[in-house]
Amino acid sequence: MKTILIFLAALLLPVTAGVLRAEEESTLTGGIAWIDLPRVMKEYRRAEEVVAEFEKDKAAREAEVQKLVAEIDRMEDELLLLREEVRKAREAEIMKKKLSVNAMIEEAERELSRQSMIRQGRLLEEISAAAETVARRKGYPFVFRGEVMLVRDPSREITDEVIAELNRDRK
Repeated sequence: MKTILIFLAALLLPVTAGVLRAEEESTLTGGIAWIDLPRVMKEYRRAEEVVAEFEKDKAAREAEVQKLVAEIDRMEDELLLLREEVRKAREAEIMKKKLSVNAMIEEAERELSRQSMIRQGRLLEEISAAAETVARRKGYPFVFRGEVMLVRDPSREITDEVIAELNRDRK
């Protein structure tokens, strides 16, 4: 039994050494690349479009809220002119509207936050796909975000290539 184990170990040693040598050579020739993600987000034209869409949605929600707030302000201004019983009813109506506006604001903030996360996720998927394409083309098995690396070799940065890949189909 001991002889069989020694024989198997002798057979597997060159195979293991070959695999380790191949991995080491692969790492030396390919290695690690990195991208400056904030710069990619800033220079990726689609990201600009996504931000503009978000700002448009946000402005529309704010306009709705401002319209309701103006209506509440108008109702409050009219309170002084009303009789006591009518004024109390109007105050209750104003309070309901204020609560409704607050709920609308909270819902809008939640929805805008959710939409922002979805949009950012899609952008990151697009950036990841572009980084993968560039990395494969250049022979890098690993690509990291530059801001998480303590030491970065400038010759391993592929930010420009990733931005070019992302903006290739955009004018």
